[in-house]
Parts: sequence; C-alpha cells; structure tokens
Amino acid sequence: MQKGSKRESVSKRGESGSDKNLAPDFGMIKNTLKNFGTNLIYVFVTMGTVYLFMLFAILLFAGSTLQNLSDTLSGIIETVGASIEQSSASVEEFLAYAFGKINWDGNFLQTIARILDTKWISETVKGFFDTLSMSTEGFDAQINAILTNFSNKLSVDLGIAVSLVALGVWISNSATRYVLRRRTAKRGIKNFLLAHTLVPFVQSIVVFVAGILFAFIQWFAILVLVAAVALWAIISLMNAYIIFRDKNVPLTPKDVITSRNVVSLILVGLIIFAIDIVLCVGLWYLNPILCVLIIIPVFIYSLNIIDLGSDSFVLGLINILKCD
Repeated sequence: MQKGSKRESVSKRGESGSDKNLAPDFGMIKNTLKNFGTNLIYVFVTMGTVYLFMLFAILLFAGSTLQNLSDTLSGIIETVGASIEQSSASVEEFLAYAFGKINWDGNFLQTIARILDTKWISETVKGFFDTLSMSTEGFDAQINAILTNFSNKLSVDLGIAVSLVALGVWISNSATRYVLRRRTAKRGIKNFLLAHTLVPFVQSIVVFVAGILFAFIQWFAILVLVAAVALWAIISLMNAYIIFRDKNVPLTPKDVITSRNVVSLILVGLIIFAIDIVLCVGLWYLNPILCVLIIIPVFIYSLNIIDLGSDSFVLGLINILKCD
C-alpha cells in the first residue's frame, strides 16, 4: 500500500475532512474491551496503592484519636477533681441527699435495683454536675473548652486521613497509568509528566467542575454531564496524540479528535462502567464495605483502560501511515 492510500485510509477512519460520520468505531471499542480483560492483573497495582494509603490513614487517625480521647478524659477528670476540692461541702451535701433517697433498711435486692435504676443514675449524675456548676466558678466553661478542643482535633485528624486517602487515589491512578503505558509510551520527561500528571489533573478538574454544576444547575444537569464526558474524551484523545505523535508521520489532531472517535470512546466507557456497576451491585449484596474497597480501585483501573483505548487507536493510525 502506498503512502497516499494509507493517508486516505486514515481519513476514512476518522472522517477528518467532513467530520460527519458519527457511527462508532467498533474496532476501537473491541480493542479497548480486549485491553480491559487482558490487563486486568494491573488492577492489583491500583488496589495495593490505595489500600496502603488507606491503612496508613486509618492507623494515623486511630492513634491520634485515641491520644486525643485520652487527653480529653484526663482533662475532664482533672477539672472535676479540682472542682470537687473547691466545693467539697456542696458535693457532700448533694451526695447525702441523693443516696438518702434510697431505703437502705428495706429489701436488699430492691435496694440494688434502685441503685442500678437508669433514671436514678441519670438524675444523680445530672445533679452532681449541676452542683459543681453552681458551686465552682467557670466549671461549665472549662468542660466546654475541653470538649471543643477534642472536637477540633478530631476534625483536623479526619481531614488529614481523608487527604491521605485522596493522595493514595491520585498516586494509584498515576501508578496504574504508568504500568499500562510503560512499554508503548515515549519516555521523554515532557511526555511522562503530561501523561501521568497534567492530563489526570485536568481530567479531575473537569469531573470536579461538572459535579459542582450538576449539583447547582439541575435544569441543565444532563447537558452538563454530557459536555463533561465529551471534554474528558477529547482530552484523552489529545493526550494520546501528543504522546505518540511522530514527526515523520503526517498525522494531525484533526485525524484523531473527531466526532466519531469521541462517540466511540464515550460508548466504550459506558460499556466498561456498566460492567463496573454490575460488579458493584453484586458486591454490595455481599458486603457494602467490601464493595467500596474493591470498586474504587476497579473504577480507577477502568478510567485508565479507556485512556489506553485512545493510545491504541492513535498507534493504529500511526502504523497505517508508516512506510514499509
């Protein structure tokens, strides 16, 4: 086949001239679904990275929370102890009144039942702290300050834990992208940073903005969602073109970013995510926690496989245009 005829073949596949052919490219869809199955082993790379950061976040959060709880209880005990010393007379008087309501001369079992009665215990505890509040200056303020400090530290610890998990998801996405492309993508630092840092960041921004618009502009929710998905597909195709372009091959962005190719990429994405949803529903019936732990790595893997579909398509166009 001559170079001219190969160029014509590329034009027919992409319909770059008129861009009127919206029929899906079933070759791209079939190849992407094949990649989804043959590269499934790499989902464990995603799982390992996500789980490592989750484990680190849980251990850090648990350790910090236990220390925070210990400090809070110590502070409360110290405050209560100091308050009792300052108002010992009032406390003794209240306790004498509370326990005086129990008939110690009656049936032993009735006496024990009275002591263990929930209402009596709650009233006694409430009265005890009310006595401290009235007889000790600043008692309520000190307790509230201790509890507020506990709540603030808990919020900070939770924020750190969530940030670690988010970082793990980000790194797992880049790691999965790297292992899937390590044999085919150019290894130049510019292309590496573009493929593994800039493009995932831009795609994440697209998803984030789409989520905000989806929440606040409900009348245009479907339109916003379709536009975001289309933009994500365009970015994926452009990324593949930049990474695999060859100066000796007459391939232009118009040959790659066409309506047909965008539709094909969105369609195969919908098929793959439908598979993910079926898997999620099945796992949810088994165990909701197990479902969350598995579906997050699978979702990340699926996103990268769809991007790999763009890579395979562009490489196919380049191979058509290369001379024998």
